[in-house]
Amino acid sequence: MLAVLAVLSLLTNFFSLELFTYSLAGVFGLYLCLFGKDMLPLAPTVLFLYVSPSLGNNPVYNPDSVFFPERWLWLFVAIIVVFVVLFFLRLCLTVGLSRFLKERRKLLTGFLVLGAAFFLGGIGYEEYTARNLLYAFLLFGSMFALYFLVPPMVDWKKAPKDYFFWAGLFLGLVVAAELIFAYCKNGVIDAEGSIVRGNIRTGWGQHNTIGAVLAVCMPCAFYLAVKKKYGFIFSALGVLLYVAVVATNSRGSILMGGIVFLVCVVMTLVHKKNRLGNGLVFLAAALAVGVLLGIFRDDLENLFSVLLEIELDPSGRDELFKDGMEKFRLSPLFGSGFFSIGWGGWGDSAMTILPYFWHNTFVEMLAACGVVGLAAYLFHRFQTIRLFFTAPTWEKSFLAASVGVILLTSLLDCHLFNIGITFIYSALLLFAEKSEESEREAEEDFLLPLFRELRRKIARRAPSGAAGTGGTEIGAAAEEEGGCPSPDEKESE
Repeated sequence: MLAVLAVLSLLTNFFSLELFTYSLAGVFGLYLCLFGKDMLPLAPTVLFLYVSPSLGNNPVYNPDSVFFPERWLWLFVAIIVVFVVLFFLRLCLTVGLSRFLKERRKLLTGFLVLGAAFFLGGIGYEEYTARNLLYAFLLFGSMFALYFLVPPMVDWKKAPKDYFFWAGLFLGLVVAAELIFAYCKNGVIDAEGSIVRGNIRTGWGQHNTIGAVLAVCMPCAFYLAVKKKYGFIFSALGVLLYVAVVATNSRGSILMGGIVFLVCVVMTLVHKKNRLGNGLVFLAAALAVGVLLGIFRDDLENLFSVLLEIELDPSGRDELFKDGMEKFRLSPLFGSGFFSIGWGGWGDSAMTILPYFWHNTFVEMLAACGVVGLAAYLFHRFQTIRLFFTAPTWEKSFLAASVGVILLTSLLDCHLFNIGITFIYSALLLFAEKSEESEREAEEDFLLPLFRELRRKIARRAPSGAAGTGGTEIGAAAEEEGGCPSPDEKESE
């Protein structure tokens, strides 16, 4: 299913198939609510839909986009409404409202306190706008929904420990393919052989956002590198995902993603399994970088000339920080709201749903929500840190690395407040908490168990004796693989 979602997302991004894919997603949601064993596939479905919009249907560039109300937005809203209704019915009939609300969620208090701070942001500020309430609802909803809604609807004991890591790897590969597509279609490399950062964009984000999502997905590959039989394949994919991060020309993602990349390399080498193969991959990658720098240094400097020219230029962030602290000074208790920013951007537009941002988590919380907001955020952060450091596991460690990418890049950018990456953030915390309950170890191989199960079924159904030797041969082959159950096993079945 994850592979199917990945392919659909990729095709949608390439060929503007949003109308088809989102309608199909609606049918899948209908099936999931009516007949699905549980709601485990809901989280990755949301994440893949987030990275699926095409540049051709981006409302900023296309006045005929399917996302305009007069086009097909009504259909997408209708799909969401129908799914919500069916989800609620499934919840009431299979779980029960009382049990759903009583489900233990370790981060619930911190999330609710943070949400309250979002809604209180800007209260009392003289230029307060009601748009703060709409944005607070969208921000808190995207950050909280998956974490709150999914847990009681999943049998976590039977959920594979590596489920989210496969989803994250597929997600990263999809975004990397979209980046290559953007390079080919948008003319990212100009006639002089330099990267034009402004052309690195797709329907759901530009170079900074693409770089952040790639960096967030990177630890998923390294987790699989330490757990799978042929781990060196996944460590190589992890290296390639970081190469894709570099190709986005996003300074924050390159820097903070690089820190997390090194942490992942250390964790991968500390783990005893696949240490030699993974180490050889990292050695080969380091040698390749050295050779490329030695032979093509001038070409690479020209390719990344824009990135090298701006160096440590804050790109106006210093002015943003000053503006944010000034807004905090004017309204220190509850802040001045998310739309009070007085520095460029689109924050002063009466038509926008999303504000411009101060590009630093702490400045953002102080400016928009005041001391109350910062205290709420620190409490939420304390709960998440406690979650990861209590009874640590390899699953938690690599999920913490992905969360760390979001938090670190948000010190120089606005990813934690950008609707979209917040869905990934919510899913990461969800699977980090529920990884403690999973009792199902992942299969050693991705496809081999499937083929073995098919052979077992063929062997059970094959005629014996009178039908000729075919059934006997199949049965014997299955028995050699341990596929045919004994009479006692059949009886127990």
